[in-house]
Amino acid sequence: MSKRQARFDQLRETSKERIEQAAMELFAHNGYGNTSISQIAQAAGISKGLMYNYYEGKEALLKAILQKGFDLGESMISEGREMATGGPEEVLRFIVEVSFAEVVRNPEYWKLLTSLAFQDEVMKAVAPEVEVQKQKHIGMGVELFRQLGYPNPLEHALLLGACLDGVLMHYILSPDDYPLEPVKQLLINTFCKKFEPKS
Repeated sequence: MSKRQARFDQLRETSKERIEQAAMELFAHNGYGNTSISQIAQAAGISKGLMYNYYEGKEALLKAILQKGFDLGESMISEGREMATGGPEEVLRFIVEVSFAEVVRNPEYWKLLTSLAFQDEVMKAVAPEVEVQKQKHIGMGVELFRQLGYPNPLEHALLLGACLDGVLMHYILSPDDYPLEPVKQLLINTFCKKFEPKS
């Protein structure tokens, strides 16, 4: 690849990042339905025509934003499986640790992304993609809890997912007051272990 092409690709990626950040902020504050392509272009500092060089329309832009979140989740899970040598409890622990670390690293991004999940128009537009990701994560959780010997792996997978979502949402809403580290350790101690039947 030539230097010129590399520079062009870098500028393109930078422009797309600006567009996606502007769109996320507008979708979060004004609502997806109340946000136009013109408003996004203006907030990103580019022309409306150039917007269409990157995205076919508002829905395609929304899907690109969500896909980045999905891809990040996928890479965390893949990395956890590759790095874990101690079995399924280590994979679960890695997923919990990395989820917390990612939200702490970029809370504003996750706050904006979370706000999209509460908008009906957004969820209708991306329902198939969200369902695929949801089933993938539940399936992985079920398999890990099955390996750990739990008699009800589906319920534990759903409970861990709900706990992670809830904890991280509370942290996003009040990062200065939330006891993140102790709660994370409690989650790890509760879920990331083999099933021990009560005697």
